[in-house]
Amino acid sequence: IMSPYGLQVMVQAQPNVACSARVTARSDGFSEVLEAYSMGLGASACVYQGLRDRPGYYSLEVSIEGQPSQSKDILLVADRCNVMTQTHVFKF
Repeated sequence: IMSPYGLQVMVQAQPNVACSARVTARSDGFSEVLEAYSMGLGASACVYQGLRDRPGYYSLEVSIEGQPSQSKDILLVADRCNVMTQTHVFKF
């Protein structure tokens, strides 16, 4: 399935906590908080999506209250038409 989003982040955590994470992508003064959506993964995993048609370098930060935040630097690239969707997994 083609996604219009350049980035999907799966957060895996204790039951009923994964969808309360805050997932932020930042790049040179730009910042976007990714939106959570459910794919029937159950209470211990939640998928976030964002960065529609925004290629470039980004720093991802994932935080859940009471846990140390996690971060990762990524590069989103585009073909002739669209940004190619990347999926990253963070485990808490």
